Amino acid sequence: MPCAIVKKAYNNDIYCGDECACWEDGNRIVLFIADGLGHGREAEIAAREALKYVSSHLHEKPEDIFAGCNAAIRETRGVAMGLAIIDKEKRNLTYAGIGNTRALIAGEKISRLSGNYGIVGANYRKLIPEILPLPCGYRVIMYTDGIEEMIEPERYIHENADLKFLSEKIMENWSKDSDDAAILVFRVLYDRDNTVSGGKMIIITEEMKDVLTELMNTGVGRAAAALSELLHTEILLSVPFLEILNPEEMRSSLLSDIENEFVNIKQDFCGGLAGKGIVSFPVSKGKTLINILLDSFNEAEENLNVLELEAISEVGNLVINAIGSTIADMIGQEIECRLPSVSIANHMIDMDEEKPGSVYVVGQTDFAVKDRLIEGKILFVFSYENIESLVESFL
Repeated sequence: MPCAIVKKAYNNDIYCGDECACWEDGNRIVLFIADGLGHGREAEIAAREALKYVSSHLHEKPEDIFAGCNAAIRETRGVAMGLAIIDKEKRNLTYAGIGNTRALIAGEKISRLSGNYGIVGANYRKLIPEILPLPCGYRVIMYTDGIEEMIEPERYIHENADLKFLSEKIMENWSKDSDDAAILVFRVLYDRDNTVSGGKMIIITEEMKDVLTELMNTGVGRAAAALSELLHTEILLSVPFLEILNPEEMRSSLLSDIENEFVNIKQDFCGGLAGKGIVSFPVSKGKTLINILLDSFNEAEENLNVLELEAISEVGNLVINAIGSTIADMIGQEIECRLPSVSIANHMIDMDEEKPGSVYVVGQTDFAVKDRLIEGKILFVFSYENIESLVESFL
């Protein structure tokens, strides 16, 4: 599971009174955090007894888990405790907490979750779980009071998607020297073999992924050959990473790039295979690529001028055409490509203009030219029916 846990004992003690864990139990994922009262050996015993109880009652409702744990660890100091239960089918999160553990959801914005007063193991008055929608790609962050309450995870979410990196940065920047500390970071990645788009179930199989990856890489190879011939210099193109996303997942993916400005080349195609292709670069990298290709380095001007926009539009046009025609050839279909358009925006694609039921094939694209590596992205949008018929035709 995409989960990272970091713990730190007070004064580098051998005992740590804070515990975290995550489990997958059928159709749900359970995230757990506990802070044993005080610190040292007795605090560690309390936290571990709470963990032990929860791990054997994962199928129960949060109210029952808390009540049972409250009774089971009465011989210990007691703990502050938080539980987040993710329902993979409903795509929501139920959170309940007693004491001063903290939790938040990091997505389009930071949503801080609230708990109730008390100590598990020494009684509490009430427990009020809250239920929130949980889109794919969001992060759930749970931490003890050995970390400052008002952390700012958004500082690092866009800088690096690695969960270990994010949890370590939060520990480094906001942990206290006066207590144990623990943090759990979980990234929501629902099973993509069963995703929902446009109100219907979409089945993305490994076979589909393999076929689309092969088609994309073959098309990119053709695009590299065409660019090399056009520009009289060797250009290598590769797609080292490919994802197949539904609209909800695509929206979440776009969140990680909202701080950048992109130059996007878009081209629609129709015929036996309909859809659109987009080649996208951060503006600075797009300018670097064009400067290399044109042997024209204008460091004083950061923005792309008209000539550079035309040049990068031609590059995107060649790549999209090569991939589109490759796919069409291999499945025995004809496609008609419309004129490309080029724009600069802070997103790769405007999801508000997209039709429900679309499937997004997103790949990182590396342009290797004159000993430089320029990273961009390539996106193809198809209807799910097109994807199905494409794979069936290829097989």
